[in-house]
Order: sequence, then C-alpha cells, then structure tokens
Amino acid sequence: MLRVQPRPSSSESASELDAAAREDLARLQRGYRVKEKERKTEGDQSQYTLRKQQSMIESLQAENADLKKNLSLAGSRQNELKSQLVREKFDELLSHQRQYKESVAEEEKATEILDQKIRDLERDIAQQRKHMGGFVTMTPFKQISILDNNNRIRSGLKTCKKFALLTEHNLIIHTTCVFSEKNEHNIN
Repeated sequence: MLRVQPRPSSSESASELDAAAREDLARLQRGYRVKEKERKTEGDQSQYTLRKQQSMIESLQAENADLKKNLSLAGSRQNELKSQLVREKFDELLSHQRQYKESVAEEEKATEILDQKIRDLERDIAQQRKHMGGFVTMTPFKQISILDNNNRIRSGLKTCKKFALLTEHNLIIHTTCVFSEKNEHNIN
C-alpha cells in the first residue's frame, strides 16, 4: 500500500525522501512477490487438481467400457444358453414326433391287418353259410360262437381305430405346440 507522504517541509532533505521512496518500493516489491507466490501456488494446486480429476475421468471411462463389454458378453452367453435350451427342447420334441409317427404307422398297419382278418373271416363265414345251408340251419351254438367272434373282432377294430385316431390327434396337438413354442421364441 502506498503511504501518503506528507509534503516535505523545507527542513527535510532529498535524501530522506529518497529513503522513504525506497522503503515504499521495497515494501511494494515484497507484497508483489508474496502475491505472485500465492498465485503460483494456487495455479499449481489447480493444475494438480485438474490432472487428478482428468486421471479419475479416464479411469472411470475405462471401467465403464469394461463393464459394457462384460455386460455384452454376459448377454450373448445368456442368448447362447437360451438358444441351446431351445434347440435341445426342439430336438426332444422332434424325437417325440418321430416316435408318435412310428406309433401311428404301426397302429395303421395293425388296423390294416385287422381289417384284412375281418374280411377273411367274413368271407369264411359266407362260405360256411353256403356249405351249411345258411345261417338259419346252423346250430344255435355255432350261431352264438360266430356272433361272439364277430362282436370281438368289431370291438377290437373299434378300439384300434380309436387308438389310431387319438394318437393322430395327439400328434397334431404336439406339432401345434412345437410350432407355437418356436414362434414364441422367434418373437421374443
């Protein structure tokens, strides 16, 4: 700070004024150096803080990138596991479908065999009737026996046909379920 100097009186000499001016100058220079050191210290502190914050930002950005990468990998692994489970389930359902188709084919063959046996029996019955003189002339025991056989054969045929129809119906339902699950998986 500048000190206001009173106006020199005639008694003061120029040397005293010079000394006072030098003293003021020295004091101002010291104040300037102190202020300059404070400014430099604050600048250094600010630079240090900025570098530290920049380092922290870079560290957090790297960590964020790692987390995104790990999240992406986890998502793809989860999708792979889902796909694998769906494939396994689909393969299992295809296996069941093949088994059902084989069962249906076997039942159709059995039905054809039974149909052929029925036709053969009906032919035999017709021939027996010709040889025996017709149904009326047969003994009651033979008539009952033939009717029982006919009833058994027809009952067996109905059961086989029912089984074949139910098996075919189950196959259709199963195929529909597989198709629905596959579509649901594709939608998700």
